[in-house]
Amino acid sequence: MVVFMFSLSSFSQKVSDSKFQAMLEDLLEDFEVPQLSVGDLEKMLASDDVIVLDAREKKEFAVSHLKEAEFYSKPLSSYKNKKIVVYCSVGYRSSELTKKLRDLGYDAYNLWGGIFEWKNSGHQVYRNGTPTEDVHTYNKSWSQWLTSGNKVY
Repeated sequence: MVVFMFSLSSFSQKVSDSKFQAMLEDLLEDFEVPQLSVGDLEKMLASDDVIVLDAREKKEFAVSHLKEAEFYSKPLSSYKNKKIVVYCSVGYRSSELTKKLRDLGYDAYNLWGGIFEWKNSGHQVYRNGTPTEDVHTYNKSWSQWLTSGNKVY
């Protein structure tokens, strides 16, 4: 299996909006974790046994999440020997968790642009197993980066 990773230093346009891209580069520049694009995650989901972890708060997860996602609450041992993709709203909290997991020896990756870019790219999000247009945007300020779907905060 080939993992399509990129570092921030060699980062090309990986999200749909150039201002969102610039904000992400500034926000995440101090994290040295492998970043996956939405397209990379699509490929992994189609061909690999991957764990998708949502690093947001429980109330955010309850509004919507990626179909394959688990709310991060299990003991770490349940993720050993698995590829782990972590996401949050835009990638900050998930980069922190990805770094912690990698430091502990886990095969973890961060989803660049988080659930916002997932939805902005035309992908479906779910609540209780049912598709929804709602996405928790953390707060009004962060909601500017969600350009598709209904903003909830």
